[in-house]
Amino acid sequence: MKPSTLVAFLTLALVPSLAAFGAPDVDAAAPAPVQDSEFRTKYRQAMKINAVEEMGRLIRRNDHEAVLWIIETCESIAERSNEELEERIAFLRAGWEAGMETQFVDKVYTYVSLLDPQIKRERQLLRTRYEKARERYIANVPAKDGPTFGILAVEFRGLAESFATLGDHYFSSQSWLFYGLCHSVDNRGDSADNYEACAGYKAAMDAREALELKDRTYNEARQSYTHLSAQGFGSRPGAKPDTDPGGAPEAEVSEAGSALAVAMKFELIDELDAVERPNYHADDFYQIWDALSFTERGTNATFGKLEKLSPTALRRGDADVIVTVDGPSGKQEVEIPMTGNLEPVQFEIGTGDERRTWAALTALGQQTDTYQGLQLNLAPSTGFLSVFWLNAGSMVGSVNGTRVQVLDDNVDGIYGSLPRTWRNVGLSEGYDQPELDSIVVGAEKRARPWSELQKIGDAWYKLEVQRGGNALACTPVEVETGFLALDYSGPVKPTWLVVQGTGRNETSYFDIAGAKGKGAEVPVGRYSLFYGELRKGRRAQTAKTLILPGRSSPRYDVTAGEVTKVSLGAPYSFDYSFKTSEAGLVVPGKSVVVIGSAGERYERPWNAVASPSVSWREAGSKRGSKVTDMPVLRDTDPMYSEGYHVAWFPRDLTLPLPSGVGKIEVQLTEKKHKLFGKIESGWKE
Repeated sequence: MKPSTLVAFLTLALVPSLAAFGAPDVDAAAPAPVQDSEFRTKYRQAMKINAVEEMGRLIRRNDHEAVLWIIETCESIAERSNEELEERIAFLRAGWEAGMETQFVDKVYTYVSLLDPQIKRERQLLRTRYEKARERYIANVPAKDGPTFGILAVEFRGLAESFATLGDHYFSSQSWLFYGLCHSVDNRGDSADNYEACAGYKAAMDAREALELKDRTYNEARQSYTHLSAQGFGSRPGAKPDTDPGGAPEAEVSEAGSALAVAMKFELIDELDAVERPNYHADDFYQIWDALSFTERGTNATFGKLEKLSPTALRRGDADVIVTVDGPSGKQEVEIPMTGNLEPVQFEIGTGDERRTWAALTALGQQTDTYQGLQLNLAPSTGFLSVFWLNAGSMVGSVNGTRVQVLDDNVDGIYGSLPRTWRNVGLSEGYDQPELDSIVVGAEKRARPWSELQKIGDAWYKLEVQRGGNALACTPVEVETGFLALDYSGPVKPTWLVVQGTGRNETSYFDIAGAKGKGAEVPVGRYSLFYGELRKGRRAQTAKTLILPGRSSPRYDVTAGEVTKVSLGAPYSFDYSFKTSEAGLVVPGKSVVVIGSAGERYERPWNAVASPSVSWREAGSKRGSKVTDMPVLRDTDPMYSEGYHVAWFPRDLTLPLPSGVGKIEVQLTEKKHKLFGKIESGWKE
């Protein structure tokens, strides 16, 4: 998680204006009316019909707005309660418990309602200070004035501690986040204090945990904390134990022994099929890998996902690129081989005892490359060069005699870290693609998703990455387990399907697609679909698609010793939108996506773009119109004029409608898709 993303959440999504809560100079009992957002409008509609599952879905998708509304409502109740407010908070409580499965609403409601007048006044004064500090922070972000960030850090730490004294964990958490950001590399550059940034993120997490508020901001703060902690910034050298502002973390599992210190050594993965990974990009289709993109000679590029860890690559000739890295004796140059084959390049990243080797497999485009079945010329030219790359770095060690190999497949430079998500081309609006590190245990040829809880041999361990991956702390733990068994219906089965735990297991990820017997053994708890993949064919004929959870995807409870089925797949349907205009009926191609029986979404179809047939009818009629196929892209021109996303979806379809037609319903069908077979939606109004 980049600190710049964290601050976007803080300044735009999660920090309401004081007017909404009753600032000292505003009548707190009658705050200025707030215009309903789309989220609030839809939530009120769900309230009218007591649609608890829909309310839970809305909160999961809009947790920032939900938190704002919950706090606003609780504070309004504390000032002057009425029947409407009490009814609203009851529905917000029900929706939060259905969607987030915690008691956050009750905790806020209880805290605010029990504030005595003196504490309330003190809290309002703190809120005024907080708002002014926040505004000063926002104003200083473009200026990047270090001394101002230093002063603000002191202010935010004081606010965090004062809010905590009053029992306000939410604004204490917000203040700790700003404290961390004031010390971050994004804001301070070379004068950053990563130890204090890490401590701030950890304290923010702890304050949210006290509220049972594990929202997206919590998850993003956790990613930032984990990223810095894995680089050795979790505890300042020489510091006394437990002096970080957040305190010690709560134990999640029962420790059965002391941690094993495992030294890790770099190992290059120089063959794509050396190990099967739960990674959408780990195949021959380099055309959709990340790329170093250059124009003319003398231009630079970086391995973007490595962010500040990335060295600089320089194009010296038509097919001549070097990577410049900081070595022990100064700048060193590493040449990227350009033979037309997959070639590895490796170099050092990090500093001090965190210095480690990282590597990528690289490929050059060809004159007759294909992209979604369309021919493209991706070969180097005088004004264009793309060097496509995929992670090829791993660290290897031994845990009680069992070999373990950790791959940096989320490409953050750390061997063993939490997932990252990206808004890749080919995804529906509002959906992101996760990328996970992976781990190979023993002689297995199939990598597992990286998970803080892993079964290695006959024992379970809690894994903690140290110094960016140079070492691994493995603590034996006692874990009650059950089983998740994939029950998939459809002509093509998932190559991998990853689930994520919730609550105490939220940093645990397990692939259930390759499990035999009872299924995948996992710690007891609740799980949800994280991501997966369908794949069919070989080499150039391969078709594949990403599996992502939908808005209504269920969760799965695992009890000790028992088997829980995860049912997905057929019957398949379509999600889509349509509109009517003077031109007629319009079905936007980018809105079309295949949906499975459990609400799962099949996104980013490679060599498998759907081409559904569209039929319409007047609402209430029994017969539909003659079907018309949605076209797919047949040439590359629209890719250059509209963007590459047009190659991942069917093209827009416009159908004429007779004059005087009333409200209509639309149905999409496809008789025989190469991955799904028959796909048929219901009639959508």
